[in-house]
Amino acid sequence: MADEFLAKKVEEIKKEAEEKFTDAKSRIPEKYQGFIMLLSQKKTVGNLPQNPDDMPQDCYQYDGKTCITVKEPYMTVSGRNLWFVDSHEREDGTRAKFNITDNLDKIIEIIAEKGECNPKIPVIVTVDSEFYGKARGEATVFWKGSGADETNPIENASTSALGRALSKLGFGIIGNGIASAEEVIEAKQYQEQKSKQDSQSNEDSSKTGKNDNNSKNDTQKETTLKIKLTDDPPAEPNEKYWALDAITPVGEGTLPGKVYIPVNLKPSFVKELKKGSEFLVKGYATRSDKSFSITVTQISAQNAA
Repeated sequence: MADEFLAKKVEEIKKEAEEKFTDAKSRIPEKYQGFIMLLSQKKTVGNLPQNPDDMPQDCYQYDGKTCITVKEPYMTVSGRNLWFVDSHEREDGTRAKFNITDNLDKIIEIIAEKGECNPKIPVIVTVDSEFYGKARGEATVFWKGSGADETNPIENASTSALGRALSKLGFGIIGNGIASAEEVIEAKQYQEQKSKQDSQSNEDSSKTGKNDNNSKNDTQKETTLKIKLTDDPPAEPNEKYWALDAITPVGEGTLPGKVYIPVNLKPSFVKELKKGSEFLVKGYATRSDKSFSITVTQISAQNAA
């Protein structure tokens, strides 16, 4: 049975996402609604349930929290730009004046002169409209990024900067701030690339025996416990976990609790365990004065008794 608090929170998050989409369609003229993109967003629901079987439907574990992915609306920059341009048409068929300028020539000039550009220099796009006034948008150039940034970093930054400037004039703001669909996609690609680099850095540090800030953060997110089983493991797991009764040292005594080991994590090792087996586990733990539970992410099999 799903945790009641988490289940209620999940419904609230899903309802909020649906309301954002409804609101987006009410704010954007029908002609431009085709430029709305529904992008996946990870939302934190709350702490992990003490029993993993109480995890609400559609939820998952991430960084020691219960999370869910929902779809939220964002408008593309091309949609914002078309809407902006069309809005300058007067009833008599004439068009109001507007101007869009940027600093790309300056950035290209620096690159031509020095062979590279200071990464701290942003792309700046200024939009000046007879109807709506003036606004400026800035965006960082990800020179060594992935996806679109890998092949066209300046153009990609220019698109983001234009989207921000147009949003300041009121185009495409649909409940998720000024970010455009392109910016959200770009941010995800950047985070994915950074995660890969961090993982490689942690792996390299592990091989050399050195600890860096990333490995230090991982230690803070997960807990390592010494476990002693107080009963034989079940012959077979449920659909997701082996649920083991155990104790862990606390001060001069011990604390009883549950150890949940995913079925795909060293199943052969688990089947060899018995009452009295001692070993180390790493995972996400919840703890009170009377009991504990831990959802295991790593087992030190060499410590088995």
